[in-house]
Amino acid sequence: MQLPQIEDYPKGYPQFSSLISSHESFFVARRFLNVRARLLLLKQNRVVALESKLHKIDRDEERPLFLGSSQRDQNQDRAQVVAELDKALEDLDKFLLRSRQISELEQADPRAVTNLQNWVNGTGSIARAESRFLNYPPEELLSTSPRDESAMIGLENNVAENLLRVRDYFFPSYSPKVSRDSAHIYIPTRSSAAFISRALMTPIIVVMLLAPVILCSYLNNTSSRLFAVGGATVFFVAMISGGTRMKSQELIIAGAT
Repeated sequence: MQLPQIEDYPKGYPQFSSLISSHESFFVARRFLNVRARLLLLKQNRVVALESKLHKIDRDEERPLFLGSSQRDQNQDRAQVVAELDKALEDLDKFLLRSRQISELEQADPRAVTNLQNWVNGTGSIARAESRFLNYPPEELLSTSPRDESAMIGLENNVAENLLRVRDYFFPSYSPKVSRDSAHIYIPTRSSAAFISRALMTPIIVVMLLAPVILCSYLNNTSSRLFAVGGATVFFVAMISGGTRMKSQELIIAGAT
């Protein structure tokens, strides 16, 4: 059974949602950083105000016994403020955890954003005000799909672009399976690009690992060999650090091995 293409759905949001669901990189949304900062300040100020109110009630307490025993405390104002503080802190904590989860999401793929912009501008079936989020800066846009290490992503993007040029040159009438609108969008297929990218990356890694061994075989001086091994290790770790998002512990292990 052949899946329906994007153009088989009614124009507007049915086609737009079909386009977004065609590839995981198209799940793009705004981070709403300014709004989140505003809400954080308001929720935090709410806790601060209740905290100040609680301190004032404690200072104005006429019965010190109430301050020494929570079970005997009959001050209703204090009980109400403590209950409100509990709810306000719970709300603030949930917001902080949600904000952290959002901040850990990857930045949207520029290629995916460009594809969505081209489709929206080319079809004109989505209200301009409702597609304006695609025009925000890259740091304001997030993607729900995880991305591979940056070195592989960059290499895959270059391979995909060259594969696209080859396809357009030899097969100008080709149309993707999910859409007949090849003029406005390009649905990326990572399988071929990923395979070729990893095939190209393998000999590079092998050369980087074997280079100091081969170099040491031509060196007779011990200090020269140590310098060659140390330089190769520094270069290898620098390449990994610049090309991937490995943690410090992982970089140390990679350098040691």
